[in-house]
Amino acid sequence: MDYSSKQVKVVEEVIVSSFSSSTDNICLEMGPRVVDTLYYIAGWTIVALNKIADRMKEDVASAIRYFCNICSIDRNVAKDEGLPTGKVDRVIAFGALTFVNSLYFKFITRLENVFVQCLPYEHLLIYESFLV
Repeated sequence: MDYSSKQVKVVEEVIVSSFSSSTDNICLEMGPRVVDTLYYIAGWTIVALNKIADRMKEDVASAIRYFCNICSIDRNVAKDEGLPTGKVDRVIAFGALTFVNSLYFKFITRLENVFVQCLPYEHLLIYESFLV
């Protein structure tokens, strides 16, 4: 296939446009099941960061733990804020998961949008190994 006529954004433009997009619009495009999964992943990243903190020097570890504490919220607060907690609610009994606040979830949503925008099939063909 010839992709020479396809207008391509450079990765910088994709990142800037992804981070300036409305998270509400991004979530509408994803659909509720994907949004639930993304919220689960956001909580998983906080759990993973806490585990990393355990292996770091105390000054770095305390900064990471502080960040994790700022991003984590109680289940009831997450529900009250209307966050998509469905998957976390179903899976939390099986392991250490956490509920994240809306600001952190918006960040993760925008970050996911960068990947979605960068990784359509056409971009993989055009950028090849230069994408990463």
